[in-house]
Amino acid sequence: MAKPKKATRAQVGLRIPEGLRERVEKAAKNSGRSLNAEILERLEQSFQTEDRFGGPGLVGLAESITTIMSATGQRAAFYETSEIMSASRWLNMPFPYDQAKEAANAILERLRPPGKIVVPKRSWGEVLGHHRSKDDPKEAARMAKIFEQIGRLLAYGGEEAIGEALAAQERAEKKMKETGK
Repeated sequence: MAKPKKATRAQVGLRIPEGLRERVEKAAKNSGRSLNAEILERLEQSFQTEDRFGGPGLVGLAESITTIMSATGQRAAFYETSEIMSASRWLNMPFPYDQAKEAANAILERLRPPGKIVVPKRSWGEVLGHHRSKDDPKEAARMAKIFEQIGRLLAYGGEEAIGEALAAQERAEKKMKETGK
């Protein structure tokens, strides 16, 4: 009879500041976990966040953007209303929200890699692995318009938005051919 496998867990001695220990203990109590289980859960979540964001670099960028947006939005909300309490409502206020968005854009522009932006000159068929003519200038121009907006299209609806944009272009081209304009 084979012996059952023991769980493979390493024991790690950990020294943490008292304030952090108190926070973790409170979180463990609120979640119904042991202190050890709470620490493991939070540590695992940190790695899952890195994985979801594509690594620590993008996590750092997201944290920078979040920090500047929050600080800018809160300050702009106060400037707009002269009320301290309005700072927490900045996400629901047009002026502060817009200022926070501008702050995020400023960070992204500052961190943008140097160099010229070159729009891919590929057909949608090539992107998807279908056979389409690489030499079709209309197809190349059509795809350039899509590629120039790919970030916005993906943000607003993923791959479906790109398909809808392509279909709309096809409808417009068809209508232009039919009307002769």
